[in-house]
Amino acid sequence: MACLVTAVAGGVVDGGEPRDRGGVQADLRSARAVLAARLATLDTLFQEATSRVHHGESAGGAVRAQVDGNGRLLALTVDPGAVRVPHPERLGPQIVAAITAARSAAAQQWRRRTREALGSG
Repeated sequence: MACLVTAVAGGVVDGGEPRDRGGVQADLRSARAVLAARLATLDTLFQEATSRVHHGESAGGAVRAQVDGNGRLLALTVDPGAVRVPHPERLGPQIVAAITAARSAAAQQWRRRTREALGSG
């Protein structure tokens, strides 16, 4: 009669497959499937975010920014009057504020969408 188990020592059974002690292999396969599904969901969300546009502006409205859903700057508009002032160096912080506001809007939507899609708090 032929022996079905070729090697039991070291946790290997016939065919060279590792022995599944306590369902560990099944748990790993299940975890791998869940992870793959979540990564696919995140990839879809990332692709969708590239088509969304978020707006932000400086406090006085002299600078306006547009970013995509991933925070990439798409457009920056500066009111011409904001450049013709006695202190144009004050324009820098307004540019930063407009971009920050637009990216903040994009980040809020990203958090909301990932929470909805992945069910995380």
